Amino acid sequence: MRVESADYLRRVYKSICLGWGAPEHQAEAFADGILAGDLFGHEAQGIAIAQLDAVMVRDNQINLTAEPTIELEGPSFGALNANRCLGQYAMVKAMDMAIEKAKQSAVGVVWVHSWHDIGCASAYTKRALDHNMVGILSVNTVPLTAPYGGREMLMSAAPLSFVCPAGDQLPIIADMALCQLYDFQMVEAVKSGGRLEGKYLVDPDTGELTDDPAPYIIDPSVRSCGCTAATVFADAKLYLVNILFEILTGLLTPNGFATHMNDYPTQEHLGKGKEIKRGGGAFLMAIDPSKLMEVGVFKARVDQWISTIKSSKLQSGIVEILLPGERAQREQDKRLKKGVPVDEALWQHVVTMATEVGLDVDALR
Repeated sequence: MRVESADYLRRVYKSICLGWGAPEHQAEAFADGILAGDLFGHEAQGIAIAQLDAVMVRDNQINLTAEPTIELEGPSFGALNANRCLGQYAMVKAMDMAIEKAKQSAVGVVWVHSWHDIGCASAYTKRALDHNMVGILSVNTVPLTAPYGGREMLMSAAPLSFVCPAGDQLPIIADMALCQLYDFQMVEAVKSGGRLEGKYLVDPDTGELTDDPAPYIIDPSVRSCGCTAATVFADAKLYLVNILFEILTGLLTPNGFATHMNDYPTQEHLGKGKEIKRGGGAFLMAIDPSKLMEVGVFKARVDQWISTIKSSKLQSGIVEILLPGERAQREQDKRLKKGVPVDEALWQHVVTMATEVGLDVDALR
């Protein structure tokens, strides 16, 4: 496991994106989005996501110079067409728009369609914290998950992030998946020769549940692995939340579309020359507490609530109660000081991406 500085990794990501042909402001958004996952210890939403963007770039699926355009707008809401631009840039533009709307109307909501992978969802909700706001983001994804009791890939493996500012306490930064597992976790299990933590895959032919992903992963050597079996929900509660955010993302987004209409697998498994339909819907919201009360009063409320939660009597074997994002923020602080551990196989994919655009990653040191 190599260790690289955050500054160096950001420089590498930005330089690769510039090498693809993106303008500097979009390359900045790409680098920040990828690095956010690395710093939080979520490599599946960091360095590994860069591979997916590379596949899309090689097959001319991403419009690297496109700017999102406003399709619909009101005082407290907006709807954007991202025009197949980098997902990282699309989410930055959308979150900033939601924040500006919230400054005027207390709440700002923005929907977006037609983008590519976004990486770490909290990279964008955290922008709301800079304005002492609550932020929420979710997007629908390629179909990876079966309906509760079903066996077909029809539902999203949607990310959900929300943030809340605090005073003396750490801000709340939640980053979760509205599914049981991602394809990246299946790949890691296949590479290690292991099994999943539970029977979270359903065989497409028999309908039987299994914890063995090996027969269903097309190419475990890459992040865009391709999987022929749907993941399942362990219980109906997560299924219900997934449905809620499909309504908020794919179904409510003007000119957007539901998860089952997103193309999967990725281009390298579909064949050259076919345009992939991706980015069905995104939902972003910013809430400005200053329109409801003094910001200091709100932060004090949050601090008191967090203190109450953390002071709860502990279960046997538990040493500390954590709030969402607390562990990740500690990890980020450590990685900013001591460097970011980078899996060697993932790093070699980055080196390949750099080489393809004539970039010497060692020269960037």
